[in-house]
Amino acid sequence: MHGETLAIIYPEFTRYTYEDSIEKFANMGRILNPELNKLADERAAEMSCEEIDKFLDRIEMTLMFSDLKVSEEELSAIADDSVELPDL
Repeated sequence: MHGETLAIIYPEFTRYTYEDSIEKFANMGRILNPELNKLADERAAEMSCEEIDKFLDRIEMTLMFSDLKVSEEELSAIADDSVELPDL
């Protein structure tokens, strides 16, 4: 369940946070697509979000909360918990 939940949240989470960790996201993007080595860190970081989407598609983990039958109450709790990260 943890991995499925991350697969649901991560695409939007990365788009929300990549600008705060350009180097890390650029490195992750380059791992997923070595062609990003040709780009500046800022652009590679931005493109890493799309590379994550493609990776999730390849491993058939492109999911939505409705796929896991998450109730509105559970969704609210997940949203609240997702912004309580110690490193942000």
